[in-house]
Parts: sequence; C-alpha cells; structure tokens
Amino acid sequence: MKPTLKIRFVDTYAAEVFTNILSIRYDVVIDNSPDFLIFGDENFGTTNLSYSKNDCIKIFYTGENRRPENYDCHYAVTFDYNSNPWHYRLPLWALVPYFYKNFDFNHITKAHNIKIEKTKFCAFIHRNPGNSLRNTVFHELCKYKKVDSAGPLFNNTGKILSPEYYAKLDFIKDYKFVFAFENSSYEGYVTEKIMDAFYVNAVPIYWGDPTINTHFNEKSFINAHLFTEVNELINYIIKVDEDTSLYNSIVCQPKLKDNIIPSCMIYDNFLNWFDTIVYNKLHSRA
Repeated sequence: MKPTLKIRFVDTYAAEVFTNILSIRYDVVIDNSPDFLIFGDENFGTTNLSYSKNDCIKIFYTGENRRPENYDCHYAVTFDYNSNPWHYRLPLWALVPYFYKNFDFNHITKAHNIKIEKTKFCAFIHRNPGNSLRNTVFHELCKYKKVDSAGPLFNNTGKILSPEYYAKLDFIKDYKFVFAFENSSYEGYVTEKIMDAFYVNAVPIYWGDPTINTHFNEKSFINAHLFTEVNELINYIIKVDEDTSLYNSIVCQPKLKDNIIPSCMIYDNFLNWFDTIVYNKLHSRA
C-alpha cells in the first residue's frame, strides 16, 4: 500500500500537477490541517503565511524569478541551480507535459517532425511591460513586418487571448516566429514561453536564461543573448524569415539538447528527492 500524504496547496497554480506526480507513490489526501504544505510566491497569494512551520512541513514552489531563501519554508522547489539538499531544481518548462494534456506526454521529443503550415510572420503575447529589451525588439521588428500582439502589451490584433494554454497554442501555431522573452534574465530561469513555440514547431526568439543551451538545442531557436546589438538580432531574424532553407533548417532541429529528456523532466528524480528528504524530514532549512 502507498503511504498516506496529508497535504494542502495554497497560493499556487501547480496543485494538480504535484498531486498527479505525488500520487504515483503516495495516497494523496487534501487536508486543511496538512502534514505538508506546498505554496507559491506572492504573485498567487499569501495564504501560506497563516501556516506555521511548527504545525506542518512547508515546501515553497515557484516557476518565477524568486529566491527560496526569501520564503519561510523547510524545503523549496525552484529553477535555481541550488545544490543544498533542502532544494530541488524543477523549472517551470519541465512541467509543461503535465499542463498541455491535449498533447502526447513526450511531444517535445517529436515536435520537430510535425509539419504545421506557417502563414503568418511573428506572434507576441505578453502582459508585463517591464522588460525594456523585449519592448524595443518588438517595436524594431514591427518596422520590418507587423508583429501580431494578442496579449495586453502592445495589443494590435483587437483581441486578447484567454489565459488558457490551448488558446495561446491555437493562436501561435500559424506563425513562423514567436517571441519567447522572459520577464527577466537569470541563470536557469526558463518558463513555458520557449516550450509554447516548440510545441507548435515555430522558431522561438528567446531571451532570459543566459545558459539556455544547457537543456535546449541551440540550433532550434534564435538566442537573443548571442547578439550584442538589437539591430544585429533584427537583421538575423529578417535573414531567417527571407531564407526558406535557413528557416527550415532551424524548424527541423530537435528541440532538446541531443533530443534527450533532461533529468529535471524525469519525475522519478523528484519523487526520489521527496521520498528521501522531504517525507522523512531530513536536511531541513529549519
């Protein structure tokens, strides 16, 4: 029989994902007086503050650019390259197969073989105006061809997509290029944005993690970090757009480095950490 895991999720969008993963080895029981609490960052609420570390094991999870040391927790699951035993590295992009249920679970390893006709130029779906580089690249690229924005930021399509993943994927599937700029740059910080483009076999224009090539095939996307000037990036995007052979050579590339599932997408690794460290209450920050 599976051991019982009395748990609660607050201030997080990932409750269903973690329930599914943990249910592989545990009888997961959702309880308002939990033994274990998984909670998110302040973008999703502050209910976690009403739970004392004396009453339950608090596990901080975020896919955002937040440091676990700033949160009142025993353990943390983030994208950080943090080797402390109380921390497990699980970047948001690695959970995409659990979010995108309409796709085969291993879709990312096969996306480069899926041909989707591209009839439009470039898609832009963002809401945060705080990334000045992203803003500049958008406006400069629009001088070449219109970049269609269907998000709250720089909207020029007359519609704003619903927050559902499938609405976004259905919109961007017709586009050759997709903006995949993170809100900020930090080593290891990669969200779902690059995966969205990969899932519909478009070419992501990526900026965010300067070590993005660690897990992803550098030939399968345009890495803005490789260009010292905005005009150099713009000129390269134009070159790829106008050269069908060059574009196809990028689209046909496997998306993952060596097309191998990285360790952070092998969920047994997370469960092994949870079993050994968290469930047994070892190596806590407290």
